[in-house]
Amino acid sequence: MFTSEELLYVTDHGLTVRAHAMLAAARAYFVGHQEAVGALFIEHGMQYPMFLKSGYEGGPWGGTQRGSVPRGRGWGFTSGGPSQGNIATHVEGHASAVMWQRTAGYAVLIVDRPMCSVCHRSLHATLPPNSTLVVYSDEEGRTIVRASHAR
Repeated sequence: MFTSEELLYVTDHGLTVRAHAMLAAARAYFVGHQEAVGALFIEHGMQYPMFLKSGYEGGPWGGTQRGSVPRGRGWGFTSGGPSQGNIATHVEGHASAVMWQRTAGYAVLIVDRPMCSVCHRSLHATLPPNSTLVVYSDEEGRTIVRASHAR
């Protein structure tokens, strides 16, 4: 079941026209970026999106480039540098970092492509303790990711 706010962006059949417009705005915001983009909404109240992109920097609203994320054994963020295998360079990893930086317990991320195997495998281990990130894409629909760490 979707919340009334989520229904502005998603249906049982995928992303809405409004969600596609939001992703187009994110792509236009990051001029020349050809990889993944997304729109992140923190907490309940999907009014003000934070555009994110894949790569070393997630964007001006936050991301792994700002730190404040746990790294090392037991956490999804590695201590290694940027690479396709390091979730810290993925839109979903940047969304998790923004949740840490803003002490958010709940967020919704709309992305322009399905999650990769790295994100499916590690995203839960990057989230703040007891938090939830709901990820939407046309290809996968809704994926609810709950943190694997407790406070």
